[in-house]
Amino acid sequence: MQDNIRYIAFEDGYAGFIPETVQNVLKNKFGDCKGMANLLTEMLILAGFDAHFTWIGTKHIPYDHATTPSLCVDNHAISTLYLDGHEYFLDATEKYIPFGENAYRIQGKSALVQKGENFDLKYVPMAEKMSNKLSNRASFSLENNRLKGHVKLELTGNERTRFLQTYHRLPTEEQKSFLTYMLKFGNDNLSASAVTTSDLKNREIPVVIEGELDLSNNVTSVGKDIFVSIDFFPKSLDRYLPDEKRQKGYDFERTFLYEDAIELNIPKNAKFIDVPEGLKLEFPDYSFISSYTVANNKITLKKALSINNGHIQKSDFENWSGFLAKLKEFNRNQLSVTSNN
Repeated sequence: MQDNIRYIAFEDGYAGFIPETVQNVLKNKFGDCKGMANLLTEMLILAGFDAHFTWIGTKHIPYDHATTPSLCVDNHAISTLYLDGHEYFLDATEKYIPFGENAYRIQGKSALVQKGENFDLKYVPMAEKMSNKLSNRASFSLENNRLKGHVKLELTGNERTRFLQTYHRLPTEEQKSFLTYMLKFGNDNLSASAVTTSDLKNREIPVVIEGELDLSNNVTSVGKDIFVSIDFFPKSLDRYLPDEKRQKGYDFERTFLYEDAIELNIPKNAKFIDVPEGLKLEFPDYSFISSYTVANNKITLKKALSINNGHIQKSDFENWSGFLAKLKEFNRNQLSVTSNN
């Protein structure tokens, strides 16, 4: 369904609530959410499964079926599968999502599962932030004022799905640039090469992007002392910095966890002059925890950025602005290295 039926939204009077016939959706190879849910449900039933057409409202609708029994609750349709004592909420319009995972837009929402003249009222479970993770593992070496190394990104959950949706929408000639952009976290001061990936047609496995990164532009030499930066602020967060004109909060449309472990190896005849302090910021909706650790001629930066509820309230803008400012300040930390020669 994801790969062979095209999603085209359609609302026109009662047609906004009457699903297209399964025959037409299958013949035309396109349909809206109702038509696609209708076809998916019937195909599952024909295959011998216990499946049911289901009305649901996305997070854009601030009501549920229990408190507001009205058509205004529903702006979406999916199929619910009962299998081996479990419920699976299958959204045919959500491209590149594996079986058993749910799009953030329907997580926590009430679902009206049709059963003839009756219905079941179910709730789509919320995913833990740990299941929507971008993990960055990097190891760099400093030699002759050049800073190079290997970087490996791994994306799981909704982070993987969002990446695959974006990647496969791009023209073929732009996909390579997008992979490089991901590896550099949008930072034009870095240079990426030899980029490889996991199988980007397989939605069931984590997305892995890895390659060689040159951070030599982050190296400054002053006599025997060298100043190096191995951290970088995610550029995507810049657009969530509010100004005085902002009237509403921010919706990330997902919960997520970004985890980084970045190593810097220096020559045996060099040593670290000083080590920056870690930073710990914890609020109910977001947090940032980081540390630097030295072992002989290697220093490791570990940090974790968490968005817990998928949104930033306008009432929290002062804390949020301070939070981002401290992240940027931490990002500007430079490591001081000196030669023993």
